[in-house]
Amino acid sequence: MFNLFISSNPESWDSNPYEINRSRSVVEYTADEISERYKFFTDTAISELKSFSSLFVIENEERESRIGYITDIRLRQSSIVINFEFDPILPVLKIGTIEALRAEIELGKWELSRTHWAVKDELLFEILVRKTLITTEQLEASVALRSPAPQKISPSISNGETIFNTSQVFVVHGHDELAKLEMVDFVKSLNLE
Repeated sequence: MFNLFISSNPESWDSNPYEINRSRSVVEYTADEISERYKFFTDTAISELKSFSSLFVIENEERESRIGYITDIRLRQSSIVINFEFDPILPVLKIGTIEALRAEIELGKWELSRTHWAVKDELLFEILVRKTLITTEQLEASVALRSPAPQKISPSISNGETIFNTSQVFVVHGHDELAKLEMVDFVKSLNLE
């Protein structure tokens, strides 16, 4: 999944923060089941939205588009304020790129001419690599930059026996991001990690 921000102001992505009306946030051009999960901006929803990559686009692609991430979401009575950062490794997307990706990212007919924030259930990076808009090497470097170094945790040993932490669950999933997130919620509801 990824966030798609489209703004009418050509300077929207020049600095932080960006403010958008709640009525245009995660409801327009977003599948109903995704909208239902995120439109109330619970703490879990905010955490998940921040974990998704984001496309930052100006209406009708008046300027190049950027790839980045939400770093903060603040709720106001009638608006949402986001802070964001662009990925320093991934290139800008030339004018016309988003239109050319219309079918792949399920862009609505008039979506490029409407200021809004949508959440799309597509694998953005897979699409960008397949269309040679980014390279596998750029993607791997970007992921490495955003990922903390893995912690090596050895199982506990008691009386010469290895004891594994049985409260941890590894979720194996396919391309259905929403199903994965629902499974994670269920696992957490059982007080498992």
